[in-house]
Amino acid sequence: MMDHQKPLQPSLFYKFNLEQRVAADHPLRIIGGLIDFDFIYQEVEEFYGTVGKPSIPPPVILKLMFLLAYENVASERQLLAALPLRLDWLWFLGMDLDSDIPDHSVLSKARTRWGTEAFRSFFQRVIHQANEAGLIDGRRIFCDGSLFNANASGKSVVTVGMVDLDAMSDELEQKLDGDQTGQEPPEEEPKVKVRVQRRSTTDPDAAVVTKPGAGPARPRYKAHRAVDDREGVITATEVTPGDSDEGQQLEDLINQHEFNTDSDVVVVVGDTQYGTTDNYLMCLDRAIAPRMRLLADQNETRQKKAGLFRRDAFEYLEQENAYLCPAGELLRAKQKREERDAVRYGPDANTCVNCELQDRCTTSAARSITRHVRQSEIELALADLRTKSARADLKRRHHFMERSFAVAVRYGFKRCRWRELWRAEIHELLVATVQNVAVLVRNRVKQPCATAAVRLAAIATSFAPTLALLAPPPQNHACQAVPDSCVS
Repeated sequence: MMDHQKPLQPSLFYKFNLEQRVAADHPLRIIGGLIDFDFIYQEVEEFYGTVGKPSIPPPVILKLMFLLAYENVASERQLLAALPLRLDWLWFLGMDLDSDIPDHSVLSKARTRWGTEAFRSFFQRVIHQANEAGLIDGRRIFCDGSLFNANASGKSVVTVGMVDLDAMSDELEQKLDGDQTGQEPPEEEPKVKVRVQRRSTTDPDAAVVTKPGAGPARPRYKAHRAVDDREGVITATEVTPGDSDEGQQLEDLINQHEFNTDSDVVVVVGDTQYGTTDNYLMCLDRAIAPRMRLLADQNETRQKKAGLFRRDAFEYLEQENAYLCPAGELLRAKQKREERDAVRYGPDANTCVNCELQDRCTTSAARSITRHVRQSEIELALADLRTKSARADLKRRHHFMERSFAVAVRYGFKRCRWRELWRAEIHELLVATVQNVAVLVRNRVKQPCATAAVRLAAIATSFAPTLALLAPPPQNHACQAVPDSCVS
């Protein structure tokens, strides 16, 4: 049975007042005045019965979960063990020195009962509050993803199978939307390439991946975020296994941002991982400016380093529906790829073999270029990347996203507190919510708060007698009316 929190009764410690022991400018006091935790009553009402032993009030449980991330406590067990020693925590929870401390299992049971929706609702309510405070612009967002460790040891990793790398390369080719090297598949049977696939026995939902500078591969999840341009409020977040593709999450982040902020995205800024052809076209169809470098440009960079002609060295002739190569030869439409909405262009037979520029053009027998049916729209979006504002957005995105994930480390983001994907989502939702609350508090204290004004008024009143003694004597204004002739 769900219990409701009651006001504190007079304590047996009649000479001790917990209210007076928490400073007026304490962060938790400011948070308690800004954030309404009582909404959770309606959110989780369906998970409680009407008879039985009264439970811990849901706002107390939610505040404990908030403190878990806000104070970066490693576990619920440590949180509840330290609770009696922290007067500010007791005040924040509406408890007193003689209040019963709940068992740590209460939190895990409530988390299992509530699921992720209660915490996502908490996340959304804080975003709505930040939006009402004018801290969200809503039109420009930055997107990025970051790995964080699962609650599993590297010793729990076992081999579960093999992955066909050839099949993965076909999928990558579709993402790049074009065979930039123009290499034809070899006639002989290629060697099968495989990669060992591993999973953690402790947390099978996590993917065993590595990241630069983080040592060997270990079980990890990936958090995908959308951050608003104005004050860095996190407006959307998703959690996936660590080996998931960031580009596939872009549309979900945009949809979530627009729903949470009730605004339409005008510009989305991301790194190269988001620059797939599908993402470009999705943004263009939704009248969104995609400011992210095309993923295929990575292959262009490799070609440039190898001394080969890049794609932009081939001029597209719209009237002839052909490409003009640097040697003056035409690459005409050879094959239409329906599954990719693209057309492959290539030269006539033996054209590249007899060309003196072949060594600078391709490493295969002939060069080919794949063109999407909406290539002209993609090129217009790519031309926007060369503008001054687009370059500024790309730099700003790096600053905002690096700061967002760096600040998240303060609240325990680096290692998940629980196991399984849905619990990892709660972990990220709590961290993101705490970060947004910190933005609210930071912008709240910029203005003189009512408590500070009252305190300054009290100080002025207490020093009023002293200031009166130090004040200069009042001037006799009647003397100022005496004419100059009276002055000897």
